[in-house]
Amino acid sequence: MAALREVIARVPAEIPVILDAKRGDIAETSEAYARAVFDVLGATALTLSPYLGGEALAPFFARPEHGAFILCKTSNPGAGEFQTWKWRHAL
Repeated sequence: MAALREVIARVPAEIPVILDAKRGDIAETSEAYARAVFDVLGATALTLSPYLGGEALAPFFARPEHGAFILCKTSNPGAGEFQTWKWRHAL
């Protein structure tokens, strides 16, 4: 964390820092992540995972001065195994 904070601090203010963290957890944990990412590390934006619902994303959206990129579908070859999984394949 200290090394990441130091690297981010060296980035010129006019260059946004986007953390590819794919965060998304229960509300209280997401609030702590938002504080860590924006207040402690000083990032401009981050990536978020929506799988736990809106309450997991709300603490990040409550900070309109920062950006959020929502993971919708990944590009890795195996992504469809779960992201486009059909219930008919269930056991």
